[in-house]
Amino acid sequence: MKHSAWADLNAALADASCLYKYPTGEPWNFILPATDSEVNQEIEQFVLGRRPRFELVFDSVAESPVVQFALRTDLSQEDVESLFPRPYGFSPNGLEEIFRIVSVVHPWSGFSISFHLYFGEGEMDWRTGEWLVTEGERISPSTDEQ
Repeated sequence: MKHSAWADLNAALADASCLYKYPTGEPWNFILPATDSEVNQEIEQFVLGRRPRFELVFDSVAESPVVQFALRTDLSQEDVESLFPRPYGFSPNGLEEIFRIVSVVHPWSGFSISFHLYFGEGEMDWRTGEWLVTEGERISPSTDEQ
């Protein structure tokens, strides 16, 4: 995807949702569940269940789009690792204690599919959306750098 198309997509989504940049500067943007009022103003209440529902990642290295499904499991890290050992599954450096990525073999061309299998409850600030709102930056259609 060209960067201009990426910016247009983010601007359109920001106009209709609460879209936030990941606080560390990575090109990972997240949509948080929000009411119409919050979309037009700001999110001020942080309740369980407000964790991000959609993530958009600009990856200049990927040769084709990747559709990722993030699933929270009641399995332990050890269970997930034993069910999906390398080469079927892997954990990104620094995130080994949070989730494991499993790629899916499928018959369609032009994109890949993966599952991010999370174990444990996760950080409370992530589960309520508070960390993204307070530490990240909300993207608006007028934002140049997205």
